[in-house]
Amino acid sequence: MPINKALAEYLELYHKGEANAVTSRELECAFRMRGSELRREINALRGDGIPICSFDGGYYYAATEEELRRTIRQLRSRIKKIAFAERGLSRTLPDYEDTGQLWIINKLMPDRYTRFIDVFGGSGTVTMCRPIQRGCMEVYNDFNGNLTNLFCCVKNRPMALLAELGFLPLNTRDDFNVLYKFFSKGEFTDDYLQEEMDLTEVYLKPPDAEAIRALMLERAPRGSIRRAADFFKLIRYSFSGGAKSFGGKPCDIRRFFHLIWECSRRLANVIVENKDFEEVIRQYDREGAVIYCDPPYYKAESCYEVEFPPEDHQRLHDVLVTCEGYFIVSYNYQDYICELYQDCYIFRTSRPNSMSQTAGSEYEEIVITNYDPRKACWQLSMDSLLGGDGDTRYELIHEPEHPLKI
Repeated sequence: MPINKALAEYLELYHKGEANAVTSRELECAFRMRGSELRREINALRGDGIPICSFDGGYYYAATEEELRRTIRQLRSRIKKIAFAERGLSRTLPDYEDTGQLWIINKLMPDRYTRFIDVFGGSGTVTMCRPIQRGCMEVYNDFNGNLTNLFCCVKNRPMALLAELGFLPLNTRDDFNVLYKFFSKGEFTDDYLQEEMDLTEVYLKPPDAEAIRALMLERAPRGSIRRAADFFKLIRYSFSGGAKSFGGKPCDIRRFFHLIWECSRRLANVIVENKDFEEVIRQYDREGAVIYCDPPYYKAESCYEVEFPPEDHQRLHDVLVTCEGYFIVSYNYQDYICELYQDCYIFRTSRPNSMSQTAGSEYEEIVITNYDPRKACWQLSMDSLLGGDGDTRYELIHEPEHPLKI
C-alpha cells in the first residue's frame, strides 16, 4: 500500500478527532520517515482533500466541521505571515541583487536629490525597483506610446484592463467576490490568490503570430484600455519582449493579479510621460534632479521597437551636458560613445547578454555620470564597486580634466 494512503487510513482509524491527536515524533517512528518527509506527505494528502488537521499537540483526522475550520484558519494565518515576510524581504532585493544597471545606479546615486527622471523607461524596472523617497518627484518616460499607455492603464484603470484582457465579465458571483476582495483590501495577500481564485480557469491565449502587429495598428484608435490589452498580449508572447516574433502556451491570467496590484500601487505618484527624450529632459531638469538615461545601445538600434537614428546619440549628449541636475547614462561599450562623453566619468563592466541566444554570451557595458560619485555619495569609494569575490564589477576607466558638475 502506498505510504500516503496508509498514513491517511491510520489517522482515520486510530486518531480521529483532536482528543486523539498523535505527535509528529510518533508518526515518524511508526512510518520510518523524517519530519520533513512526514510534512510533505501530510500536505499532499490535504491537497487531495483528505481532512487531516493539526495543532500544537500533533496531527489528527477531522471529526467535526469546527476542527477542520480551525486548521484552515491556522493555515490562512500562516500564509498571511509568510506573505508579509516575503513582501518585506522583496523590498530589500535591490540592495543585494546583481541586477547590473540597478546595482550601479543605487551605488552612484547622489545623497540628496529632489526628483528622479527615468528618460528611457522601457519595462519600468528602474522606476519600479527604486525605493520610494518622501518628497521626491518621479517621472517615467518612454517614446513608445503603446508602452506608456499600458503603464497609465495599470496605474489608473487596473479593473478595466483586467476586463479587456478577458477575466471579466465574471462567470459566477464567487468570481466577483474574489475581485472585490482583491481591489478593496489595503494589501494583497496570497490566500485570496491560492484558495479563492481556483474557482475558475481563465486563460490569455497567444495572439496569432502573423496578425498581431496589424491588430495593434487597427485597434489602437478605439480606446486606451483596448490598446493596452493588445499591447500586453503582444509583449507577453514575443520572444525577449521585442514584439517581433511570437510563441508560447496560453497563460493563466490569475498570475497577473499580484503584478498589476503591485505596479498600480508603485506608480500611484509617478508621472507617466510619452515624449521625446530631449523634451522631457529640458522640462524636468532642475538643480537637485537625477536624470537617468538607458538609451538604445549604439549599433544595436535595430533591436528596439522605437526608432533611434545614430544622430540621436549626439543629440542626447548635447542636451545632457547642459543639465543643471545630475545625470547617469547606461550604454554598451563603444569607442564612439567613450569619445563622445570625454567630459564625464565613465565606468566599465561585463554583463551577461540576455538578448543573445548563445549560452554564456557577455557584452561590455559602461555607465556615465556628469559628477564625481565619490564626492556626491558619502558612502561610496572605489572599493565599494568591487564584487564580493574580489573581482572588479565596475571600474573607473575615464575621469574628466574639467568635470561638468562639481
